Amino acid sequence: MAAGMTDRLNHGIRALACGLLVLLLLAGPWAAAQEAAEPGADNDAPGQAEPPSTSTRLTISSGLGQRDLARRYPQQAVWLELGEGDSELALLALERDAVASGAMLIVGDEGQSAASGLHGAMRSLLADHGWAAMVLALPSRPMAPTGDAIGAERPEPAADESVMIDVAVAPDAVEPLQGYRERVQALLAAATAELSGRGYQRIVLVGVGQAALPVMQAAMGGTSGPRALVWVTPRFAGADGEAWQSGLEGLEAWSILDLANTLTGPEATGARAAVFARKGMTGYRQQRLLLSDPVSGRDAPMVVNRILAWLVLAGDGASPY
Repeated sequence: MAAGMTDRLNHGIRALACGLLVLLLLAGPWAAAQEAAEPGADNDAPGQAEPPSTSTRLTISSGLGQRDLARRYPQQAVWLELGEGDSELALLALERDAVASGAMLIVGDEGQSAASGLHGAMRSLLADHGWAAMVLALPSRPMAPTGDAIGAERPEPAADESVMIDVAVAPDAVEPLQGYRERVQALLAAATAELSGRGYQRIVLVGVGQAALPVMQAAMGGTSGPRALVWVTPRFAGADGEAWQSGLEGLEAWSILDLANTLTGPEATGARAAVFARKGMTGYRQQRLLLSDPVSGRDAPMVVNRILAWLVLAGDGASPY
C-alpha cells in the first residue's frame, strides 16, 4: 500500500517537472521579443523605424526667437504690425515714475534678440530712471547665395542641436538687401508710431553696433523735427561706411551722442569725429568709454548713465541721479 502511494507521488512529481519545462521552453521566445521591444535594446530587424530623437528640436522662427520671448515677457511684449499680416516683436519696459521723462527706442546689434546683450539690459535700468524703453532686434542681413551653395544639402544636425529656419527675409525677393532695408525702416516707423500713440512726445533713438545707420535713417525720416540720436559702438558694414556720411546734410541742429569703445577701432573712431567736425555739426558729441568687446549687459549701467547725463546737458532730458 505504501509502495503504491510512493509510486503515484513520484509520478506526479515527474509530471509537474515536465509541465514546468514546457512552460519555460514556451516563455523563451516571448521573453526575447519583449527584450527586443525594450527602449535602448538593439533591433536590427529590416524596416524597423528608429525611435524619434527627443533632443533634436525643429523651430520655425524669424531667427530671433520672438515667440519664445513673447512667452517669457508677456507684460512687455508688443507686436508691431507691418502690414499684410506681418508683425515683429518689441519689448517695452514702462517707466517706473509717475511722470515719464520720455521714451527710448533702442535697436540692438545685428542678429541678437531683443532681450539679449547690452540693449536687453538697458530696459530695466532706463525704466528705473523714469524712461520708457522699447527694444527691437535687428535681424541679420540676407546673404546672396553663391553658385556652389545653391542646391547644396545642409548637413544633418547633431543629436542635441536645434534646427532653425530663418524666415525673416522672403526667399524669392528680387533685391534681398533692399527689401531688408525697407523692412527695417518699416519696423522702426511702426515702433516710433507705437510710442507716439502711447503719448510719449520725447523719443530718443539709440542704435547699437550695426544698428547705427538704420537708426539714423529712421530719425531722418521722422516728421517731428530733429531728434536726439545715440550711437553705441557704431559699426558700418560695406557700403554703409559711406552711406552714413552722405546722410548728414541738414542735420546740423541735431543732438548726436557717439559712445565709442576705447578698446576697438581708434582710427575709425577718430575719423568719424572728423567727419562731423567738417560738416559743422555742433550738436555732435563723442565720448570714449572702456567697454567690453563686444559690448554686453555688464556695460549697461555705464552706457545708460552717460546717455542720461548727456541728455541733461543737451537740454533734452532729466537728471539720471
